[in-house]
Amino acid sequence: MQPRHWSTIAAVLLVLLAGCTTFVSEPTSTPSPTPSQTPTPTQTPIATSDPTPTHESTPEPTTTSEPTATPEPTETSTDSVLSDPDDPGETSYTTNDETVTSSAVERLIHQRVNEIRVENGLSELAYDETMASVSRAHSEDMVDRDYFSHTNPDGEQPWDRYHDVTDETCRASGENIAQNWAGYGASTSEDVANAIVDMWMGSTGHRQNILSSSYSEEGLGVYITADGAVYATQNFCR
Repeated sequence: MQPRHWSTIAAVLLVLLAGCTTFVSEPTSTPSPTPSQTPTPTQTPIATSDPTPTHESTPEPTTTSEPTATPEPTETSTDSVLSDPDDPGETSYTTNDETVTSSAVERLIHQRVNEIRVENGLSELAYDETMASVSRAHSEDMVDRDYFSHTNPDGEQPWDRYHDVTDETCRASGENIAQNWAGYGASTSEDVANAIVDMWMGSTGHRQNILSSSYSEEGLGVYITADGAVYATQNFCR
């Protein structure tokens, strides 16, 4: 475990007031809201909050898929991959146990999210590299400009940032964000990924995004600072 300045952690805890947003556009119908189970947190989450107001608010469709006992390998989006010009690329932090890398944390979060979806009778999410690049750029921007929000200082929402990079549109989209530390009981990439997913699953709004049947793909962007702070952005699309 790496030593940390408790004053910094206390400051982080105070700003984690906005963790997820969900919004949909151009719906073809107005189905019933997606049901979700009441979470039973096993630890006090570091970053939880209610979702921000919806974009073109429309209820999510009801989950209808049956549990898959043996899920197929995760499908990767075949769309052309575009990169956000502000994408910082891979970042890392070395703990006593290993070098925690952003790419490993992204991969492990995606893997665990799909395991959770299958356990809850939902299909796996495909992985969108363009969306991941946009998410990664947002994670770094929150560090660089010292904020923690779905809306950046320029007033851009998640869908604005995505459309800055690609002409592709999402009929439904959402975003989760989180901040944690590498080395605080999370000294490996797997530890960090699990801690972030646990935080999201322990918060109603984040959990609803992860367990929504409205989405078919996601992109994850993790940025790790020189002192081990880990910022994660998870974007969903259909």
